[in-house]
Amino acid sequence: MMDVIHTKKFEKYAADLKNYVSKELIDNYSRKDFLNIIYYKGKVVGLPLKIDNAVLYSNKALLDKYKKEIPKTWDDLISTASYIINEEKKIGKNNLIGYMGHFPSSEACVCSVLEFIYSFRDNVEDDLPSFLSTNAENALNKMMEIKEKISSNDSFQMDDYSVGTNLFFGKALFAKFWNSNVVNRYYYISPLPGHKEGLSASCIGGFLLIVNNRISEEKKKAAGKVIEFLLSKEIQKEYMLNKEKGSARYDIYNDEELCSKFDCELYKKLQHVARPSDVDDYSGYSYEFRKNIYQFLYDNKLSTQKALRNLHFLNSNDQIQFNSMNGYFVSLVSILLICIALFSYRLIFTKKFQYFTKSMNKTLWFFQFLGLCITGSYGFFMIGSLSVFQCSMSIVYLFMGSSFIIYPFVILEIIYYPEINKISQYVKNHNVICMLLLLLIDLFIYGSSLIMQPFHIEKFKSSDGMYFRACVINSGGRYYFYYSIIFLIKSFLILSVFFLIFIEWNLQEINSEIKITSFVTYSNILFLIIFSIIKVLHPSDLYNNLLIRWGLSVAYTITNYVLIVIVRIYYQIYCSSKNGVNDVSFIRNSEIKREEQSNTRSSSSNSQTILSKFMGYHYLTNHPSVSTDSDSIIKSKVVANDFSGQNIVQN
Repeated sequence: MMDVIHTKKFEKYAADLKNYVSKELIDNYSRKDFLNIIYYKGKVVGLPLKIDNAVLYSNKALLDKYKKEIPKTWDDLISTASYIINEEKKIGKNNLIGYMGHFPSSEACVCSVLEFIYSFRDNVEDDLPSFLSTNAENALNKMMEIKEKISSNDSFQMDDYSVGTNLFFGKALFAKFWNSNVVNRYYYISPLPGHKEGLSASCIGGFLLIVNNRISEEKKKAAGKVIEFLLSKEIQKEYMLNKEKGSARYDIYNDEELCSKFDCELYKKLQHVARPSDVDDYSGYSYEFRKNIYQFLYDNKLSTQKALRNLHFLNSNDQIQFNSMNGYFVSLVSILLICIALFSYRLIFTKKFQYFTKSMNKTLWFFQFLGLCITGSYGFFMIGSLSVFQCSMSIVYLFMGSSFIIYPFVILEIIYYPEINKISQYVKNHNVICMLLLLLIDLFIYGSSLIMQPFHIEKFKSSDGMYFRACVINSGGRYYFYYSIIFLIKSFLILSVFFLIFIEWNLQEINSEIKITSFVTYSNILFLIIFSIIKVLHPSDLYNNLLIRWGLSVAYTITNYVLIVIVRIYYQIYCSSKNGVNDVSFIRNSEIKREEQSNTRSSSSNSQTILSKFMGYHYLTNHPSVSTDSDSIIKSKVVANDFSGQNIVQN
């Protein structure tokens, strides 16, 4: 047998009962209340031999004496208990316990808390409310109200023995405890109250029958037959009659013989709630759960909201909740950044901003603005539940966004390489294909992380006691090799960009683009280094970790937007006012100048050194012009360049 709270923990050792017991039997136990303890990922781990039920004990003598009814809501319980306690005090009886809540330091505390929260759901069919919901907050506040008005710390903290003893001698007015005929002679037994009539809760306790997955198939089948026998209607009925334990088999509560000795209607009215059975370390979970409740209920160290927040993250991979203020803020800013990028892209189609397409065509601009949209929407990865896939996908998403921003500049620099070559010409004529090829290479490199999964999820504890989960980079040979490959490829790309920036630094035709490219490259290096450091370091707080990463992605997006759009507009206004010439006439004049320069040079390129050749490129001010077609990526014509290492004649 296995405790109902260990379904996930022991499921790997248990055979799937669907293969060894009848479907009819499984269906008899597959009520909604019991699905979480019976099933794990579609596998029937076990079936309950017996269950324990929590009920409300109401003192018969005192209710009858004051003509009060059994409370059906928590407010009814408070008002009834307050009245009777006050009346008893008038006749000198000051030791009456108003309510024993059964919140001891043991596992029963978890059950009592979950019952309270479950009793505050909106409808009978609803699941357990989220710990972050208003329902849960109202439940804990009502719990505190009951303790302060009609009970005490000592009465709430009583363990099973103390509660049972006080019930046996009739010393309590109301109590929440496990259903038992041993202590019911002084009490009416009914379902626990709810926040409104018709709602109740009863935590499921008990044991599951399982089949060992490591025995032979023949023994598994034999074990299945034993389970069929033990869970049959006849045996379950006999078990209840002799052992006085509840059964999870609902159809036996229609048996006349059984119902003549048991209150079958009570069992039918019970609304069961299960403790989380999908926890890896339930003992640790239970300890931290009770610790937070004690700090809230008895020590006054935690507020209602903070206690519930801590409970939520004990067994949750959630990051920022979408329906929270942080979630709304992150979503709003992300959508705003996307809208700004899309609106700005639309501007380059207008006549006023046609200079944007002087060097890069509209397709490459589309890639850059798409990159801004990608990096600007990175915040959506901070919302919702965390998964190993999401750990890898968020990095792929951000790095691919940076590639969309950088690669159009790489394409531009290759085309403007100051020497006739087939590569530049090919890239000029097939710039979109080249762009897609670069992106596909990146997608292959980064996308492989989705298969390798270089991250795992770890549990951390913040300074204020809240547990949370975060992505942590895996260690190991293959991961280090993967990281090294990415580092080498990115290093080569960055060095290549800086090399092209250097040799094209003084080209007047793309002077603003070269300056912007350098600024964007520097900012990308800085941001990616900071981001990588943050990703490697272990976080100390959930929200600080998430908001720092998100804030960095926002700053990264805004910085690139300013450099790509705002600075470009500034350069255009500044250069136009300074030079007083337009781009087209400048490019045409540069073509004439460049032809004159090329005619005055000697053709001694074979004798020059590579260094002097590159230095010659660096000081070159006019690039050979090409086509002035508005749809072309380049507005100038490439001609031969050669440098002899001598000073360049400037016209």
